[in-house]
Amino acid sequence: MGTWQQHYDVIIAGAGPAGLSCAQRLAGSELSVLLIDKAQQIGPKSCAGGITHLAGGFDLPEGKFRSFAHQKVYLNGIPFRFRLVNPLKTITRQDLAAHQLSKIHGAENIRLMHPARLLEIHQTHVITDRGTFGFKYLVGADGSASRIRKSLNLSNKYCAGLYTEIPEITQKFTWHVFPRRLGTAYFWAFPHLDHTNVGLFYNPENLPADDARRLLRKHLDGTAT
Repeated sequence: MGTWQQHYDVIIAGAGPAGLSCAQRLAGSELSVLLIDKAQQIGPKSCAGGITHLAGGFDLPEGKFRSFAHQKVYLNGIPFRFRLVNPLKTITRQDLAAHQLSKIHGAENIRLMHPARLLEIHQTHVITDRGTFGFKYLVGADGSASRIRKSLNLSNKYCAGLYTEIPEITQKFTWHVFPRRLGTAYFWAFPHLDHTNVGLFYNPENLPADDARRLLRKHLDGTAT
């Protein structure tokens, strides 16, 4: 993709929703920006695809998302219905990334480099498998297993999720919680345009991965209690 600059005003590590949003804000500015991601293809990732009002800054593409104001929460099997003032929206990571990438396409001050892996992080520069690049500002948007956080000696404590996509298209946006039995873990069902994303969020410290997979299978079979 041509000769890369050796120094940038801003280097953004990670081209997920956060990194791309940062690049959007800087597009067309006087700052030179290098956006780095390790993936061959920007966008696809294991994700339920839900966006809440807290991420209201996301400009979503028309016809690519669904919006749900009505929710149903099952607390220990007992249903409760409620309505959100600000609806929760669902969109695939592929569609979200494609839309965000279109917003920085043609910005002369932005360079996207992928696949590229961060090998070393220093105070003034980063070393990647595609060269060494200096920076004034470094933005860490590289996910839960962030190398930026590790370089700053910050812990990377995170929870996990398992999901599957089923072909059924529904209007039912549901959550299942069992606080006494599963603590902070919960099941979800996020309807998308052409499928429904069903999964389980859990803390690996409290629920082993094998147990989580077993519980998700039982939930899908309708036998979870």
